[in-house]
Amino acid sequence: MMTSIGPRRSPAFWLAMFLVVLFLASCSTMEEKRDKFFAEGKEYYEKGDYIKARLQFKNALQIDPKFAEATLWIGKVELKLGNFRGAYGALSQAVQLKPELIEGQIILGQLLLLAKQLDQAEEKAKLVLDREPQNPEALMLSGALAQGRDQPDKALEIFAKVSSLKPDLIGAYLGTAAIQAKEKRPEAAAAALEKGIKANPKSIELLLARASLAESQKHPEEAESFLLKAVELEPKNTKLHIGLARHYIKAGQQDKAEKALKQNLLLEPDKESHAVALAQFQSIQGRRTEAEQTLTDFVAKNKDNLEARFALADFYISRGQPGRGQKVLREIAGQDPTGPKGMEAKNRLARMELGRGHVDEAEKMVAEILKDNPKDMTATQTAGLIALAQKDGLKAVNDFRVIAQDKPQDPENWLLLARAHLLNKEPEQAKDKAKKALELKPDYLEARKFLYSMFLEAKDYDGAIQTIQGYLRLNDKDANNLLALGETYARAGNNAKSREFFQKVVDLEPKNPQGYFHLALLNLKMKKTEEASKYLDKALAADSNFVPAVQILVGLYQEQKLPAKALAAAQQAVSHNPKNPQLQQILGEILLVQKQPKAAAAALEEAINLNPRQLAALRLLTVAYLQEADPDQVLSQLEQRTADPKSSPIYFLVLASLYERQQKYDKAIALYESMITRDLFSSLARNNLAYLLAEHQGTPENLARAWKLSSETLEDNPEEGSFLDTSGWIQCKQGNFAKAKLLLEKALTESPNQPSLLYHLGYCQLKLGETQAAQENFQKALDSKADFPYRQETEKLLKSVSGEGKP
Repeated sequence: MMTSIGPRRSPAFWLAMFLVVLFLASCSTMEEKRDKFFAEGKEYYEKGDYIKARLQFKNALQIDPKFAEATLWIGKVELKLGNFRGAYGALSQAVQLKPELIEGQIILGQLLLLAKQLDQAEEKAKLVLDREPQNPEALMLSGALAQGRDQPDKALEIFAKVSSLKPDLIGAYLGTAAIQAKEKRPEAAAAALEKGIKANPKSIELLLARASLAESQKHPEEAESFLLKAVELEPKNTKLHIGLARHYIKAGQQDKAEKALKQNLLLEPDKESHAVALAQFQSIQGRRTEAEQTLTDFVAKNKDNLEARFALADFYISRGQPGRGQKVLREIAGQDPTGPKGMEAKNRLARMELGRGHVDEAEKMVAEILKDNPKDMTATQTAGLIALAQKDGLKAVNDFRVIAQDKPQDPENWLLLARAHLLNKEPEQAKDKAKKALELKPDYLEARKFLYSMFLEAKDYDGAIQTIQGYLRLNDKDANNLLALGETYARAGNNAKSREFFQKVVDLEPKNPQGYFHLALLNLKMKKTEEASKYLDKALAADSNFVPAVQILVGLYQEQKLPAKALAAAQQAVSHNPKNPQLQQILGEILLVQKQPKAAAAALEEAINLNPRQLAALRLLTVAYLQEADPDQVLSQLEQRTADPKSSPIYFLVLASLYERQQKYDKAIALYESMITRDLFSSLARNNLAYLLAEHQGTPENLARAWKLSSETLEDNPEEGSFLDTSGWIQCKQGNFAKAKLLLEKALTESPNQPSLLYHLGYCQLKLGETQAAQENFQKALDSKADFPYRQETEKLLKSVSGEGKP
């Protein structure tokens, strides 16, 4: 019989042992899964797939919620995704779980530095440096803190140490260069960057910084060399080509700039931003036809790229061709009828129609949008604007209330609601909503003007004064409110109080011309012209570019029959601000009045060169040329200028206008042909050419071409009265009187009481047998004080049809 050597184990013991082994095996398996998820997360991170990386790190945390390393990497992912708040939260949690996570502490310090929490950032740097005194990243953070605290010597010392410890930490070189540049030591800044480039020859950031420094030092060739090195390292980096293009544009090397922009389009042929950048460049160069071709080619190759179509629409609208822009927007709406881009296109079309006064058309479009998407806030806002235009206060209130509730932090919405309440005869609610807008944006001048105007229109001066003083209690140095209070007292007839508040503005802001200007206006109101002149002089001493003061001062001298003083005031203003086109125009006008056409022409030419869109200056310039003693010499000078490719294109319009006034129609026609070829003021040139062909060279062939030119012009600008007039007159010349009448009647709604247009419409009505209507329009044309070329013909026709019917 055998005996037992050790104690006998019960079945419960063996079951417990089995569970322990099972648990240990399970733990091992779970830890392996955790580490597998973590490793996969880091792989995705390195590949730049941050969404998948975050998912894997979160999977690791599902297994082990206290796995600090995974939480750290989630923080790094959030940083890459631009979620700084989320990154800070994750990193803070990671270092709480494991304070020795050096990387987490440093990144937190960097985030605190960015948030300008310098003391807290310093705590992180010190925490790491206490553990690892030679940690280059922590030293880098410490150097950046010294730089942020304006301790340049300390920062430079730390950056030098970082560079010796870790030559591939490029921040040290960038920081050193930034300090040296700020201290006006560009050679030292350049040396720091070049040392960094030598240690890190593939660093794009250092190369770009060195190029930027060279540009700031006016060394374009040096800048180009560093930019080209960066492009050589990353030839498919489109941002580098954009930087290179900007450099070439600044250096005046337009061919190279265009080549860089075209390279981006070759690298990414389906990215509309490259086509838009190229088109914008070509347009600025005056090559608008090429710019249009760039965009239309891109759209043709990328039919589903609706952003490119929007860019094309914007291009047409910016060129003054709203008709073509609308056509493209309609194409977008048709291609994406219920989608977000289609809705955006329809909304823009509705706003354009509303802006042109076509309320019914805008209303139809908005109704269509809201039918498909009742919560479209842009359409709802447009519906409110339509209601305002239709004087439907109740509907406007309902629409703007919806958008104000949707975006309660937008002050514009509350001001719109205020306007609606006022229209709906609810003044107290209007005031309340305007005040709400001002709560959100205290410097919202439009809301202030609206609120104050409500009191002033009701002649409730006490209410206005109390309201403005309420805002002044919050800020008694607010110049705009002080001016408003002064204006209110002036309206109330309290000139002494008005002067007091205008003087406060002068005392608070002696370099602000507004205080002096308002004191000048107050003195003018009180018939104290000498005092007014003194304050206007003071306004101009504060700001010599303050055009309103120049205008009133010059006008004052002219009223007083002091032409020499008027001229001196304008000349002085121009001498201080020769690049101000408005001041140049004022000087030109005075010289014209004083019969000095040559000097006037010089000032007006400068005004146009500074601002080619200043059409009033163009008209005055034409008058100045006509007043000169030798018109042939003037024409010769203008012809020379139009032959010079560097001259302003505006001279083409001036010369063509003079040709027409002198009845040199062949020359005017040839000049307009040239303008069309060169794409200069193309709509205006096509219209004027069409008119001259129809009026002065009206062969059947020329009439057909005139109609084609006019139709193209109307496609670009379907609402322009003068263009409609030209089209109607051509149709009249071709004998299409019914069609002509429709065009001319539409033109008259856009340009009412224009005498030439009234003559054209009357002539057309006469041909259709509408004698009474024709007579009325002839009489209106003759009643006009404006001179027009058909006055004698209008008088003859009116006499011939008076009581006699058709001639």
